[in-house]
Amino acid sequence: MGLNFLHFQIRPGRPVPVLLDPRLGLGQPWRLDTKHIEEGIIMETQILAPAAVLVLWSLLMLLWMGATRFPAIAKSGMDIKNVPPGGRGVNLDGVLPDNVQWKSHNYTHLMEQPTIFYPTVIILAMIGQGHGTNVTLAWAYVALRIAHSLWQSTVNTIMPVRFGLFMAASACLIVLAVNAVRATLGV
Repeated sequence: MGLNFLHFQIRPGRPVPVLLDPRLGLGQPWRLDTKHIEEGIIMETQILAPAAVLVLWSLLMLLWMGATRFPAIAKSGMDIKNVPPGGRGVNLDGVLPDNVQWKSHNYTHLMEQPTIFYPTVIILAMIGQGHGTNVTLAWAYVALRIAHSLWQSTVNTIMPVRFGLFMAASACLIVLAVNAVRATLGV
């Protein structure tokens, strides 16, 4: 049981979330009280926690990448001020040590598949499906992505560990996406 529709009604100064749910009466302002929490009428935010953790992890990977890359650049004798316009991190492959570049490769990966994880969990939260199995799957996805990051950034052998972590995380995401589609279509 979840909300049927949520929109924002503009009031002077700030938007006000308004539920369109027959149990509350159409267009009633969103009230966060015990009755609504128990009935699951409000957005379920617990599924957003894994997404927030993955955002933070991605930023930590960015810092780790910088902390290893800049000293390696300095050690190589390269002057970053003389890099031609449009230079990209991938241009450093073969210039910097591989184990330095692995952090960059992983950061790039965190900007790829997880970009469909974030809207999936937002959809599930908004339609009242951000609990139970979906939360467990979201946490599993994040744990697997973090494990994948650590493996890729330090060991980086592909088979069987890195590939297995990627496939297990992808399976979690597929199930979350199917659950989001089923819930939004009511099937």
